[in-house]
Amino acid sequence: MARSASDCEYQSTVTLMLLGDNLVPGEITRLLSLRPTQAWRRGEPSHRASDPVHGYGGWKKALPESQVSRPLPSQLRYWVRTLAGRSQAIATLAHQGHLCSLSCYIASSGTASIIVPPELQRAVAALGLELRLSFFAQES
Repeated sequence: MARSASDCEYQSTVTLMLLGDNLVPGEITRLLSLRPTQAWRRGEPSHRASDPVHGYGGWKKALPESQVSRPLPSQLRYWVRTLAGRSQAIATLAHQGHLCSLSCYIASSGTASIIVPPELQRAVAALGLELRLSFFAQES
């Protein structure tokens, strides 16, 4: 049973995120053959007043606009398709000590049910990625 974005119980976005003390953004771009939406090295200036210098390196790739209004499982499927064939590169990055994850932002004004089918869970796990879920209360 498919739901449209307008009748979804929640809003979500899933970002490919790699973090690490010695992370070199160009190396990740080369290994994954993907361009980041945002990347930085440890010690580079941060745009946050509370933390003027990045304490670790980061590399993030956001969903394309065409995926943003889709339900969380559809967004996860997008990443599984996009990252197909890149599990060895992800394993290399994880072995170097980088955190490799799909960072899931989920906002709802009330109770929401999110079902991630077992085959999709296995597909994400086969890529070697953590699922990091962040839930936020949203006013109606």
